[in-house]
Amino acid sequence: MYLKRIPKYLQLFTKDIIWEMPNSNKIFLSFDDGPNPESTPQLLQLLDSFGIKATFFCLGEKIVAYPEIYNDIIKRGHVVGNHGFYHLSGWKTNTKKYIENIRKSSLLLKNNLFRPPYGKLTLSQFLSIKNEFKIIMWSYMPGDFDSKQSIQNIIKMGKLNYRPGSIIVLHDTPTCLVKIKAYLQELSFKNKAFGSLKNLTT
Repeated sequence: MYLKRIPKYLQLFTKDIIWEMPNSNKIFLSFDDGPNPESTPQLLQLLDSFGIKATFFCLGEKIVAYPEIYNDIIKRGHVVGNHGFYHLSGWKTNTKKYIENIRKSSLLLKNNLFRPPYGKLTLSQFLSIKNEFKIIMWSYMPGDFDSKQSIQNIIKMGKLNYRPGSIIVLHDTPTCLVKIKAYLQELSFKNKAFGSLKNLTT
């Protein structure tokens, strides 16, 4: 179970977490779980063809495994962020191990953007990292990873959720690639301005 759109009341109670970019007229695409040799190169070519810059929340273990692909993301003008070294759920991991996992990955990325895998953090974990990292969640999740979500439904719901300032989360995995292609093709026809989260990096 997952929330496609994060309710405003939840965003208001978590002001130290970035859910959207309210003062922007752009839409912010982000991709989790890469880099992947089967999907990332195709995804980068697709983004280039549409002139879209995005933010990739990368896993440290995959940066180590595929450094050339990771460097290509940066060379093409996209922003990278921390998704942990391993894809750990905060709800199933003690705080010490969870923080170590984030910091191990941060040595590779050298910026302070972090997105929790699954969007799951405990209060202790949040308090431990909120002054060290900018925690980036999302305002809309199309559900590209969900086998029950058809391409048609993803596109239909996407049309209803193209809102300036939205941070959209997709997944840089081979199993999601077909849905992502259809989704991005639809977005490209909307003539929206797209941006990366570059201004948030330090």
